[in-house]
Amino acid sequence: MQCRNCFHEYDESFGMCPECGYVEGESGEAYCLATGTVLQDRYVIGQCLGVGGFGITYKVFDTEMRVVKAVKEYFPSGLVARAKDNSNVLLVAKKREEEYLIGKQRFLNEAQNMNKFRSHRNIINVFSHFEANDTAYIVMEYLDGITLSQRIQEGPIPQLECVEIATRICHALTAIHKEGVLHRDVSPDNIMLCKDNTVKLFDFGAARLSAKSSDDSHMTVIVKPGFAPPEQYENVNQQDARTDIYALGATMYYALTGIKPMESTDRKVKDSMPTPQMLDAQIPTYLNNAILRAMSLDPQSRFASAEKLCEVLQEEIVVTPPRPPRPKWASILIASVLVVTLIVAVIAVWSIKQEASKVPDGSIRLWYMSSGDTEKDLATQKAWDDLITQFTQKHPNVSVTVSPILSSEYNQRLEEARKNGTMPHIYESTLLPTSMLDDAMTLDSSLLSPKELYLDALIVNENQYPTGLLIPTIYIHKSVTIAPQTNTLEALKAACKDGGLLTNASSASLYQSIYQKDLMDHISNDALDKFLAGECQIYLGTTADYLEIQKGLAGMYTVSFPDTDSATYSFGRLWSCLDSDKNTDKISCALLDYMNSDLGQDLLNIRNFPSSGCVPASKNGIDAYVDSYTELSGLKDYLEN
Repeated sequence: MQCRNCFHEYDESFGMCPECGYVEGESGEAYCLATGTVLQDRYVIGQCLGVGGFGITYKVFDTEMRVVKAVKEYFPSGLVARAKDNSNVLLVAKKREEEYLIGKQRFLNEAQNMNKFRSHRNIINVFSHFEANDTAYIVMEYLDGITLSQRIQEGPIPQLECVEIATRICHALTAIHKEGVLHRDVSPDNIMLCKDNTVKLFDFGAARLSAKSSDDSHMTVIVKPGFAPPEQYENVNQQDARTDIYALGATMYYALTGIKPMESTDRKVKDSMPTPQMLDAQIPTYLNNAILRAMSLDPQSRFASAEKLCEVLQEEIVVTPPRPPRPKWASILIASVLVVTLIVAVIAVWSIKQEASKVPDGSIRLWYMSSGDTEKDLATQKAWDDLITQFTQKHPNVSVTVSPILSSEYNQRLEEARKNGTMPHIYESTLLPTSMLDDAMTLDSSLLSPKELYLDALIVNENQYPTGLLIPTIYIHKSVTIAPQTNTLEALKAACKDGGLLTNASSASLYQSIYQKDLMDHISNDALDKFLAGECQIYLGTTADYLEIQKGLAGMYTVSFPDTDSATYSFGRLWSCLDSDKNTDKISCALLDYMNSDLGQDLLNIRNFPSSGCVPASKNGIDAYVDSYTELSGLKDYLEN
């Protein structure tokens, strides 16, 4: 038999699982799916892990991957019931069908949002979602450990451990806030301390896009007493990153002292909450003040970002605690100062506009290659729309028209445009032969601002400008019994069976220049497919393969980078400019510059990584990139060579 709790197999004559003591036939509540139920012909339902207001979470066994996972079922309390003779979910009242369907769509949307963070070490990994049994399900990783809440029940957390846990949650919040997502339920109940020493933020059932990032003005009021700031009760559309920062501060307060913090609404009437140091004199001042600032009743007095709170915790910076409310006369004085500040700001804005006017008036056209994949192309188009909006706000005297051209038609369309005099002023030239660059402008540093790029030279071939890189990346299947100690070619070959090391033709040149050896015997047109199918153990690919491998083999592979004294890479995106008049050339170069700015790299290569497959070309961009895709952090060491 297979145990429905730990999924180990045992002889049914034992009467109970010898691994965990579970007795077959023990069932959960009537509204839960029966143990042994199979979803999608793949996920075998085990024990119920927890029940919330919007769903039920089960431990499941994935029969395809042969691993334990978790599945969350959309099961809103008070709206639905379970059919007695099957697994279907039934509405308790027909008139509430619209409410149920809206909730289900949000449930699925949240699963899609969580997919963005599946590679983050401190956020629960969401694998997939689907609809069945007249409801919806999210498949995620099973977290083996205890919640922070369970840990606190044993007694207050030591200071160093508390800071380490809070730092990890700061990393998680930094990632989700960059995408405009709020967790809205950070608390000890939703922080898992895993047995492998990782710290995971989970249960995004209350998560919503921030008011700044969403047109949805119907954000629900969701609170956890003691951990929710006042704005979570009062004005749902004023919630932002600082809402989660208050909750994390309250979590630290509880973890360090063992006492739940005073409810924020009561604090607004009379704030008599003792400071952490009042409850434990051993708590250092930097930590005491950081918690109080994070828990300020006024959002403006809290840390502006999780990143800033993390910096204070790691460097033990002593910040001033939030001040009590000011008297009326002080508010009048401050208002006067603000008026003066506003006047200064208006002058500063005027100066910026004057500076912006140095880019001449004019209009330019830009062409880029689209893939033909609707989902990817829509994401890329959104990235370009956002970038051009930001660029033209900075330079209101300029207009830019962006056109996607199918890659299969791209060269032909460029040739036609050259003949009839309608060439775009900026065009992607990644795959163009040198003969098609005759009309391209010669680029030099007098036209482009110097940047900290991971490149030997700012410009490639005098008339091509890079905005994205492809880094050689080694993917090793966990079926490799003896992991290579180094990433030399000899060590990689020795670690797998004959034919178990593969690459493709486009990546082979990268690895040949690294290893200085011919890889012809290891090149296969379907190398990636064979790796995903388990037919080869080591795949020499690039960073562009990462998300597909992460999706297909989540938890079943490791990532590393070649051992070399001289890093090499290829260009994922190259751009050229049509040699035009002086003013148009200036506009084109200004936009090229903007594409390699921090914002440009964030839009084109970080948020749009699933579509672009490119690593940012700038050092700042790389830093932000590995914050989002932590599994690839080793590429920073690689690029330092």
